[in-house]
Amino acid sequence: MRGRVQAVIGVAGLALLSLMVPLVSLFSSAALGLVTLRMGARESLWVLAVSALVAAVAGTLLMGNLQAATVYGLLLWVPVWPVAMLLRTSGQLALALEAGLALALLAVVGAYLVTGDPSQLWEVSLQRLLESMREHAPPGFEASEANERLQFFAHYMTGVAAAGSLMSLVLGLLIARWWQAALYNPGGFRAEFVALRLHTGAGYAGMACIALALLADGGVSEFAWNMSAVFFVLFAVAGFSIVHALLGRKGFWLGGIYLALLVIPQILLPVAFLGFSDPWLNWRRRLARS
Repeated sequence: MRGRVQAVIGVAGLALLSLMVPLVSLFSSAALGLVTLRMGARESLWVLAVSALVAAVAGTLLMGNLQAATVYGLLLWVPVWPVAMLLRTSGQLALALEAGLALALLAVVGAYLVTGDPSQLWEVSLQRLLESMREHAPPGFEASEANERLQFFAHYMTGVAAAGSLMSLVLGLLIARWWQAALYNPGGFRAEFVALRLHTGAGYAGMACIALALLADGGVSEFAWNMSAVFFVLFAVAGFSIVHALLGRKGFWLGGIYLALLVIPQILLPVAFLGFSDPWLNWRRRLARS
């Protein structure tokens, strides 16, 4: 917020640091998101372009590879820019997150249009991973069983990758919004997040994908499951906003829920159901009355 140079140092520097500490990538995209939310299109595009140039130079000097660092940076920054711009212009967090959902769904569709069957590409990549595991396999490692699981998961890795990318985009945007509120509107982020409620269109689209995945078979069912994985991320985020709204500022219980996720990840299912059904059931109002 102090100037273009500081913004580029933050955005590009955090991206380069994330090559060693992957989670730092969230803060790189969040830094660009903050510039976009606060300064608008012109300034944020300038920061994005110069950050890409810095990444290209740093990639050439440090790794001898101009393209790798540049593409990596663009993958971090380009998706968050239109979503942050939409949030800036509309002021609707739900709409911005649904736009991120649309980008991730387009990525899944694009993977199928370009490759025809992306599972084959994933299987090749996972086979390389399996070969590496065989070299350092512990006693009792069953290569045939691992290969069967690999072939199964290869069919759904497109959805998993898109869902992971959406989660990174959503977290980057939420961090940017949190920073903006901390600087210019203290307390505003929490109020905005706990009020998050998806539109019914997102719910109907997610319902259609899940129904198609359950009722169809073969490649159609596989495609629908990959699409459904992306919806699951958004529904889970919306569900957590309801959990925060209902528990208020009870940090002990909120912390307990997040810690429980590490042990019982199945907790995500009822949380996602809260977010999915909220456009129709309005859980905040119903539970507040009870």
